[in-house]
Amino acid sequence: MKEPNAKRALVEQILRHATEYPWTVATGRLTLMLERDAVCINLFDERFESPYTRIHSHRMDFKSEIIAGEMRHYRYRRAAEAGAVEYGCQELTLENKPVGSVAKSWLIEGAQEHYVAGAGYEITAAEIHRADAPDGTVTLVTRQFKTQPASVFAFWPLPLSPLRLSPSRQPIPFGTRATPEMLDEVIGRALQRF
Repeated sequence: MKEPNAKRALVEQILRHATEYPWTVATGRLTLMLERDAVCINLFDERFESPYTRIHSHRMDFKSEIIAGEMRHYRYRRAAEAGAVEYGCQELTLENKPVGSVAKSWLIEGAQEHYVAGAGYEITAAEIHRADAPDGTVTLVTRQFKTQPASVFAFWPLPLSPLRLSPSRQPIPFGTRATPEMLDEVIGRALQRF
């Protein structure tokens, strides 16, 4: 008989009592900090996606373990125009507020990485990446903040612009406290993956 995974069992218990914890909205997910700035649980759900921040860098190195569900992960590298795709690029604060104006950048997408429950990946702060996970996917993330880079960057394929995004598609602001209604549906999907 296979032994239960202690991390998975702990995360499942937290999810069963999710409304007792302070979850917040992040890019494409709800997040619960277990240890301030060091360990968190992420619950992926497309309703929290923003087309402007799907491809991004970070201010921390981190290791992400898939607890339930699966993830497709892509790493990008900056390149000259030839052979690359043109993206809008915006420097952001940690609260996802823009710094300066939008610039153009050229990126090349690396090979798809696919992870299932029990597997994981690591990212360094400056790496540009995108994580695609079906709704209800649950990850446990260990983070280590860095003093460099001092900024994070978000990228989106052009010609998408803020003026073309309808009000009904505006994302819920980063850091918004999750309501019980938000949690109910997201937690239900996550628990189905256990």
